[in-house]
Amino acid sequence: MKTEIGSRKPETRWKRMVIFCFLPSVFCFFSCSVPNLEDSDCTAARGSVKDFYSYHFGNEMHFTPENLKPREKFLTKELINNLRNAPAADKDPFTLTEDLPKAFRVGGCRVIEPNQKVSFGVLLFWRTETTWKKHLESLSGQMIFKINSALGQALVTFIEFRIDDATIQTERAKHRKNLINEDELREIALEEVTPKLRACADTIKDDNLRYQFLLAAGGALARKKNMKK
Repeated sequence: MKTEIGSRKPETRWKRMVIFCFLPSVFCFFSCSVPNLEDSDCTAARGSVKDFYSYHFGNEMHFTPENLKPREKFLTKELINNLRNAPAADKDPFTLTEDLPKAFRVGGCRVIEPNQKVSFGVLLFWRTETTWKKHLESLSGQMIFKINSALGQALVTFIEFRIDDATIQTERAKHRKNLINEDELREIALEEVTPKLRACADTIKDDNLRYQFLLAAGGALARKKNMKK
């Protein structure tokens, strides 16, 4: 899936929407779509949009030439060149903000050019750690009361809440090392496809839809197999 940034900017402070344009004709096989009423071009591209932002949010989001390199497989040549030649800036070009969001959700889609280009809304979400800390501190009295009630005596008198970004980043890095990359996941899914499933898939005329069906079915079988271990 290749991306091209649209012209609209974030709209609200805590829940923003960034508009990107995606070419649905490339990397469509990333998507295992659920039947819905949206245009087929949007359905074909939705999985790739999610793949891109999942990668972007799961890795270092601050823009550098080094961080751009692994994202280039998702981007048009024109966009890659524009980003390479752009003046240095703190703003992330993929979320259009310096205040990096914590999560995203792929939103609505509209077709710009049939079989060529679609536009997705990407909702961005922020969670301020200091806000959560203050909220938990306001509840600490109730927590202490419930803990001491369960213990039968007043052993707990104070709860301290700390924000440790370094530890969070370290643990996230460990988690990323244990993740299987997308190519390996597809190989695992396709290895679980049985001759019977493949025969069923052969009745699907659309190549992309047939491939998505095999990925979804193989992935479900792989997860079921893993749960039995």
